[in-house]
Amino acid sequence: MGENHAAAIVNCYSTAKVSADNAYAAGGLVGKNDTNASVDHAYASGHVSGKNYVGGVVGANYGSISASV
Repeated sequence: MGENHAAAIVNCYSTAKVSADNAYAAGGLVGKNDTNASVDHAYASGHVSGKNYVGGVVGANYGSISASV
């Protein structure tokens, strides 16, 4: 998923390889998690690469993340 604006992502996972050299943010599950968005009980196990905000589950987080790895 590119950006999560206001959704609750719950009980999910990704094994995808993510390469986002020209993107604002790159994450194994979500690139950018906005203020009103949340990620709960999720995990990502694929390789993630990028230039700016890069993370295993979420690249740039402005919302909430709990019980996720």
